[in-house]
Amino acid sequence: MSVNIQGGFPPLGFDIDPDTKKYVINEVEAKIVREIFSLYLDGYGYRRMITVLNQKGYKTKRGNTFGKNSIHELLRNEKYSGTYVFNRSASKDAFGKRNGHQAKDNEAIIRVEGGVPAIISKEDFQKAQAKMATNKRQPGFYKAKEIYLLSGLIFCGECGHALQGNHRPECKNRPKYITYRCGNRDRTKQCDNKEIRREYVEMYVLHQLEQRLFNDKAIPHLVQMLNEYQLKSNTSMTKEVSEMGINLKKVISQIANIITAVENGFFQESYKTRMTELEKEKQSLEISIQHLSIKNTAVEITEDSLRKMFKMFKQFATEKNIPECKKFIDSYVDKVIVSKDHLEVTFKVAFSFEQKNNIYSFKTSVKITNLFKTYRKAAGL
Repeated sequence: MSVNIQGGFPPLGFDIDPDTKKYVINEVEAKIVREIFSLYLDGYGYRRMITVLNQKGYKTKRGNTFGKNSIHELLRNEKYSGTYVFNRSASKDAFGKRNGHQAKDNEAIIRVEGGVPAIISKEDFQKAQAKMATNKRQPGFYKAKEIYLLSGLIFCGECGHALQGNHRPECKNRPKYITYRCGNRDRTKQCDNKEIRREYVEMYVLHQLEQRLFNDKAIPHLVQMLNEYQLKSNTSMTKEVSEMGINLKKVISQIANIITAVENGFFQESYKTRMTELEKEKQSLEISIQHLSIKNTAVEITEDSLRKMFKMFKQFATEKNIPECKKFIDSYVDKVIVSKDHLEVTFKVAFSFEQKNNIYSFKTSVKITNLFKTYRKAAGL
């Protein structure tokens, strides 16, 4: 049973029907909500999710860029699973102020199942809540004793689960041993993929970044590839904008036909509902066209712009500035897949020029046995 909304600002993914005063799904925004839940359940951390969302130009309901808090609040919002919740916030204090983040006891909170249309499944929502509860008990990267450069980017090639950092402390008869290990290996016993030494996989990724991207020989070729990719992307977006423009004209024409019919005395109750639907579709198309038109602004990528960015990475790597190296890896590494017999890295190049995001990706892989031989030899083992 849908609930009538008494004022308030709807969350991302919803609008309030002006006639029924009930939540209705905004499909353009709902796509963003579904992607956020999908990324989170796929093992992406907040930082990595923010990068992906901002690269795609996604905004919050109020038009701001996504941050950790906005993603956290979205993931814990029960409305997305179809449950309308009210009487959640604690009462005002003695000074008349209310803390929206402080909730009442669970018994006092009123929940109406099916009170709003669901954007995601109950199952996915519960999985997200369980993951958030686990992360709260086990703080992540920024509180860890060991820094894992590939946190949120590295996945198991056998079962698809995210790999997690594993630390065996140093003791009298054995050295410190730090690895990435499949989360399914310990939790469900459903994966037998071996853990991999942290220094081996991280050294390989950093070496490939420098060898394939951050060097003078690669820059001219990379500039050409990026500009070709941009041209192809712009052509595709131009076609998409054109198709949306045709649909927008059709919607405007339908709106005009209804207005003409009403002016001529032909009125049906269904016209009101249809008019509301058409107005929302018109608004959605106009926003999408505007968004794609902004992204379609072509800016030529130059060798100097790439050299400046790559120079920064080399400086951070030389200084062993681990937090900054982590930021660069988050920007240029899309995914690392570790299978039993080989390791595959998908790199991406994403540069922002004013309002334009340009993304180009490529892959590299190595056999696990060769990876071990190379870095054991480098370490003198």
